[in-house]
Amino acid sequence: MLPGAVPLLLSADLAAELLGVSKSAFYRMDTAGRIPRANRFGTTKRWSRHELHEWVAGGCPNRIEWEKQR
Repeated sequence: MLPGAVPLLLSADLAAELLGVSKSAFYRMDTAGRIPRANRFGTTKRWSRHELHEWVAGGCPNRIEWEKQR
């Protein structure tokens, strides 16, 4: 990555850090459908930084409600 560049898609580690939760809590939230759906690239999952910001601004609804709003 270029110095100073901000990734658009985040690993679970970075997404958890952005949200201020542990990686294990983040995975539990994902399994329970409490965070936006990840983008899949083969077996790799990445979360959109932009979507996570919008989701928090929207009050952190569960995945089903979030997808209805979008």
